[in-house]
Amino acid sequence: MVDGENNGWNEPKKEAKRKSLELRKGIVIRNATKADLERILEIERAAFKRTDAFSPILFEKYLRELEEGFFVVLEKPNSIVGYAILGEEDGKGYLLSIAIHPKKRKQGFATSLLKFLEFKCYEKSLAKMTLEVRVNNRKAIAAYKKLGFAEVEKKKGFYEDGVDALVMEKHLPI
Repeated sequence: MVDGENNGWNEPKKEAKRKSLELRKGIVIRNATKADLERILEIERAAFKRTDAFSPILFEKYLRELEEGFFVVLEKPNSIVGYAILGEEDGKGYLLSIAIHPKKRKQGFATSLLKFLEFKCYEKSLAKMTLEVRVNNRKAIAAYKKLGFAEVEKKKGFYEDGVDALVMEKHLPI
């Protein structure tokens, strides 16, 4: 875990299909909806450089096309504090994006979102989860390593500003 806690996460049984998951009193992971889009965009702008931020059109596409549980928000009472988006490619879960509002970080929310997506991979019998992260984002790389992700390769010039991406992967029990 990023902060050494379990963040209220208790792994549900595989056969339990959930529309939402309550982590701690009043903190819920649930499917994103179109009504959440404005807040998701606020988080996106606060969390990422302009060149890295997803467009509203891309978020709308993910809302329409991704399976239930693959585009989720983490919500505290009356406020969405983060989101995560998971794709599926070549038999793997692919973390497309994850963001927590900068003012709400260091509370275990990103870890909770990642654990939730790992469980979604488990439900779909996906043996791996993969992601890309900027090679100069040391905090994120360290957090992903603590969660069991390993460096796999570098993608030269992956980001619009020419920065390389580090591909990380985690083998999941299925």
